Amino acid sequence: MSDDVPLESRTGTSGLWGKLDAELPKQRISLETLVALQRKAAEAHLTLAEYIRTLLDVHAHGFEEVVTLKKRRLREVVGQDAEKAFEHVASLAGQRPLQVVGKGDAS
Repeated sequence: MSDDVPLESRTGTSGLWGKLDAELPKQRISLETLVALQRKAAEAHLTLAEYIRTLLDVHAHGFEEVVTLKKRRLREVVGQDAEKAFEHVASLAGQRPLQVVGKGDAS
């Protein structure tokens, strides 16, 4: 990369609810559980940390809230092409497309 190209700074909003500035206590688990989680994370094309964070977000906030926030973030990135992006992602996952939720939508 060229030295004259400025790099964007991190926004501090890596998580759906803002900056990831809290930590959970360290937890010991069995090797079998670790391997199973790693396998599921790989199947979802996520790192283990992202996979576990998603599970925790859904458990803490509810599936619909997590989906709504992820849709809104994707809409901010891809704009009016969001519906096509949702259909593409759903086709890769073998699922039905998600409905687009705008910033002002309640669902």
